[in-house]
Amino acid sequence: MKQPDSEPMKVVSQDIVEAMRAGLAGQTTAALMPCYGISYNTWRKVQSGSAIRRSVAERLEQRLLGANAPSRERPTHF
Repeated sequence: MKQPDSEPMKVVSQDIVEAMRAGLAGQTTAALMPCYGISYNTWRKVQSGSAIRRSVAERLEQRLLGANAPSRERPTHF
């Protein structure tokens, strides 16, 4: 049986999706790519609750959690 962390796909939690929505200037690839490093197609999957690649989901979670961390712990670039 596979371990949960070895699954190739993951659903982004709705808390993260809501935080992402709040930080967006628009819902186009031009707005999404510099902010979150994802395309419009990936954004549509995230919003609908569909699974995306685990590595992308974890990167989004790290970015959002990093943005809520104290400034000395916040990443300086993505």
